[in-house]
Amino acid sequence: MLFKKLWLKRRSVALTWLASYITILFVPIIVSVFVYQASSHTLNSEIEQANDSLLKQVREVIDNQFMNIIRLDTQLTLDPAIQNLMYADQDPDHNYSFDVYQIAQRLSFYQSSYSSVDQFYIYWNKGDSVLLPNAVENSRIAYQSFHQKGNISYDQWHSIVSDSSVHGFLAMPHLALDGTVHSAIAYTSTFMSTNGNSPVGKAVILIDDTRLLKAIQNVSSFNGGDVFILNKDNQVLLSTAKNAPSLLLANQQLSGASAQFFDKYNGQQAQYFMIRSANSELKYVTVTPSQLVWNKAEYVRNLTLVSILISILGGGILTYLFWRRNYNPLSRLVQSLNKDSNRMTEKYFNEYHFIQQAIATALDENAQIQQRLQQQNQLLRTHFISKMLKGSLDSQVPVEEALTAYDIQFQSDYFAVVLFHAESLGERMESVGGIDLNNKQNLLQFVASNVLEMMIAQHDQALVTEMDDLTACLVNFSTTQ
Repeated sequence: MLFKKLWLKRRSVALTWLASYITILFVPIIVSVFVYQASSHTLNSEIEQANDSLLKQVREVIDNQFMNIIRLDTQLTLDPAIQNLMYADQDPDHNYSFDVYQIAQRLSFYQSSYSSVDQFYIYWNKGDSVLLPNAVENSRIAYQSFHQKGNISYDQWHSIVSDSSVHGFLAMPHLALDGTVHSAIAYTSTFMSTNGNSPVGKAVILIDDTRLLKAIQNVSSFNGGDVFILNKDNQVLLSTAKNAPSLLLANQQLSGASAQFFDKYNGQQAQYFMIRSANSELKYVTVTPSQLVWNKAEYVRNLTLVSILISILGGGILTYLFWRRNYNPLSRLVQSLNKDSNRMTEKYFNEYHFIQQAIATALDENAQIQQRLQQQNQLLRTHFISKMLKGSLDSQVPVEEALTAYDIQFQSDYFAVVLFHAESLGERMESVGGIDLNNKQNLLQFVASNVLEMMIAQHDQALVTEMDDLTACLVNFSTTQ
């Protein structure tokens, strides 16, 4: 039923108006969608730039710390006294006590020069000893002094300092001066033997995590995620996470100078940002749960959706009210002009076309009525002149009013009456075929009357009428003659 009603009104201007209003209504909605997409893109770009900027700040601060470690390591490995000790194994009778004493003194000089380094020592493989600033200890005592209370065993530690395959940055707990265990990042480098088969020693430099945490906590407090410092094997060296994994994403996604991707973290979808150190194999990574990253984006999305719903609801109500307000007068006008309820839908395109045709029809009918009224008025005026000439006017209607009603205006008080009668048609009228004798007589009188009226009207006023079988012409002379 509804479909049939809509089909009957398919040509109605109401549907055109409604479609126009709905189109206008959807313009701000479409604009809102584009604004939301642009805002989301801009917000995403801002988040990426902010994380990249903070990571670069962290990289700059921590790289400066690690550069001191690398400089110290370079000086230790290139120190002539240390090299003489490490590579003096060619002389089995050599007494190394004085050499070790000299190296311990030199290490104390390095300790005062690199105050940002918490601890460092050199493991000497031949003597299974550890060279310290101002001291020399065997490996087990050194382990007890620096690492015993941490989560690393003696065998693990000894494997690190004696294995040539272990080098670079790695996580290693150590004992602080107050006796508490602290996490630390160790940088190790190996003194290889002259034949390159086995190491002769290893330099170990330690820096406490507390020196570095302040720099990376700024990033964590900004985005609400966790920050990691990884070595070349993606092992976690330092992190703001309470329960940091020992290995983070050992895959290809952390390769390259920088990376950004989504992956799982603690069972949740998270966004990863990674940049490499400018002068080492370290990697700086932030891991932020997607929910935290996109809180603002979700707020913008929800705000956009609410505004769209409000626009649809409010705009729909206003569209209906204005559409009804504008269409109702037109509908009433159509109903007042339309006698047949199906007339418009079957014949006309829309209400305006119907009104146009109705007005045109009314004007044509009015013109026809005016023409008939003019003809009737002409007959009545002829009848009035005839009665006036016969002196049989109706006394109830004044002559002045009758003259005004028949649009007769005399120019002067001088009158004359001309009477004529056509007695014979003549041979010329007999040649006119298709008309009987009486009609030919009437035609002759009509032609004669018109000719007479036109001739007199050139200078005076002429009013022609018929009186019985005669044609009478009332002549009103002009005052100018």
